[in-house]
Parts: sequence; C-alpha cells; structure tokens
Amino acid sequence: MNELIAQILASSKAGHFHIALVAALILPDVCGALESPDGQATGAKYRAWIDKWLSPKYGDATGTSFSGETCYFYRCAMLHQGRASHPKLEFERVAFLEPNRSLAIHDCIINNVLVIDIPTFCEDMVDAVSEWLSLVEGTVEFKANVKSGIRRLPSDLVGVGSELFIYA
Repeated sequence: MNELIAQILASSKAGHFHIALVAALILPDVCGALESPDGQATGAKYRAWIDKWLSPKYGDATGTSFSGETCYFYRCAMLHQGRASHPKLEFERVAFLEPNRSLAIHDCIINNVLVIDIPTFCEDMVDAVSEWLSLVEGTVEFKANVKSGIRRLPSDLVGVGSELFIYA
C-alpha cells in the first residue's frame, strides 16, 4: 500500500495526472478488500469507504458533493469505459482538472458538472487511506488479506540483481 501511495503522489507531482487519478481511484477498492472478511472488493464496500473516509473533505458540512455513489460511478465510467460520465451520476459529469497557475478550481459544481482538482484529490485520497490504515492495519482481516497482496520485490530473474523489480 505504501508503494502505491508513494507512486500516486510522485505521478501527480511529476505532472502524470491521468496515471495519478486512475491509481487514486482504485485505492478504496483495495482498502475495502483489505478490511473485508472475504478479502473481496465490491461496489457497496467502495461507496461506504468513500462516504466514511473521503466525502467529509468535500462539499458542505455533510460532505455531499463527492459522495461514495458519485465517486463509484465516476470510477466505473473512467476505468471501464474511459468516460467522465455515467448514467447513474447525479451530475452531468465529473471533471477532474489539471492544475492551472492562473485559476484554482476545486470541489465546486458548474453547470451540473462537479469540478475537482487532480492533485488535491490525490492528496485527499492518500490522506484518507493513511488515516484508515492507521486504524485497520492491526485487525485480523487486514493481517490475513495483506499476506496475499501484491508487493514490489527485488528480483534477479535475469541476472541483473536488485535493479529489476517484480510485482508479486
């Protein structure tokens, strides 16, 4: 999890916003699976995770502008169809913006389009995951599920020593 978080932040900082956004959008699936007794991700777990850990950072006092439902349907549209809209979204679409030196727009609705700043979103997601992780990493479910999780490991499969890394 720490390697994925580090790469999301590094991608965003380097201006690789599409990669950072896609990776940030998978984090709630991973978290939902890691804390689950069956180790599986589901749409319901994704939405609940967002509502609890990320939504309070967005919108009015109830955190309603970027709900678990909104994030889940955007994630489905982007990751599975390469789109910014989904028939079940409460907005016409969600627009994630790259940073602009002269104009900062984040967490607002313009003409029924929810506008989110990518670096801010990535940082908010990473902060939410870090907070979540500090509470669940000692649980039985987490410990059992993390054992089968993917890790970045040094490999000498082709005789080049630890210069080559595998994900296994």
